[in-house]
Amino acid sequence: MTKKKSIDFISISVATGIILFASFLVYMVSPKNQIELTAFQMQGLINSIKNTHFSQYPDFNELYFSGGKGYEIKNNSSDKLIIYMGPSSWGSAIERKWSGKLIDVFLTGGELFEKYSFFIPEKFDREIGALYGLDVNERQRYTVENLAENYYSVISEYLSINNYKSVIIYGAEEGAFLLPLLYSRLNSFNITALVSDSGGGGLTYFEQQQVLLDKLSRNEKSFASQPLSRDDKANLQNFYETWIRTFQTQRPESADFFMSSPMTYKWYTGIAHLKLSEYYEKINIPVLFIHGNLDTVVPVESTQQMENNYKNKPFDFYYYADMTHNQIKQQTYLPQDDITKWILKIDQ
Repeated sequence: MTKKKSIDFISISVATGIILFASFLVYMVSPKNQIELTAFQMQGLINSIKNTHFSQYPDFNELYFSGGKGYEIKNNSSDKLIIYMGPSSWGSAIERKWSGKLIDVFLTGGELFEKYSFFIPEKFDREIGALYGLDVNERQRYTVENLAENYYSVISEYLSINNYKSVIIYGAEEGAFLLPLLYSRLNSFNITALVSDSGGGGLTYFEQQQVLLDKLSRNEKSFASQPLSRDDKANLQNFYETWIRTFQTQRPESADFFMSSPMTYKWYTGIAHLKLSEYYEKINIPVLFIHGNLDTVVPVESTQQMENNYKNKPFDFYYYADMTHNQIKQQTYLPQDDITKWILKIDQ
């Protein structure tokens, strides 16, 4: 393992933006580029580059392992650890744009920051400030199976050289999907508890799209309460229908369909029919499930089915009436106090 101290984000941000944009131009004119972008997708990429910025986290160590790297915020007075796995993205795991609100909240103060060290595994070998969405090799590599293997390699190596009394793994969105898969391989370590944020578990991803399409058709509250235009709803309906049709036939209908999100056809293939409940069936440590009732990406019914099926396990379920799926990335993150209290209660 090698270690590198954190860098001065402000001093490199301008240079990074220039390099990113120049790399993008070179890539687009390269003969090997086989991806066609719509004008909408092109503008989205430009906006992403323009909006790339860095969080001013506490000083962290950038650690290198045989299978990848990760970021450690060390609390030398604590023997407890929280591992964070965030949403899907084409950027680094610790950039504010992609990392999710938990990191910004808990690493800038509060009780958990005072009592825990934090570790964030990087997605493969990505560099801070770079975008990888147009890299053909990166798009091929970015699958749930490969990411789970990468996270396992990095986390297990990190835990094997650190003696923590307790370890809590927090997964948000994509990280929540990976959570039970990783625990099934990491349970030889002293894992105390898991937190699944906006990931569901009772329904497969394929079943979730069917539920969402039905809820949209009935104009249920999760859709009716959001400022969606007629075109927005039509686009959502098309997305759900295309997704269902694509994975019924097991072949992608359109590259553009998958270019519109930070996931690829191969990524979706890995989770389409994955039954997380089969993994949770074997988990007997405390797990906190968090879900917003207005979630239109992962329907709350997926978490509710977990609650109905596992009443005798040490699982807790917190629902938030006015929370959407994307609220985890917003400034006001409703569950943060509840998460803190739950973690401190079960990890005494």
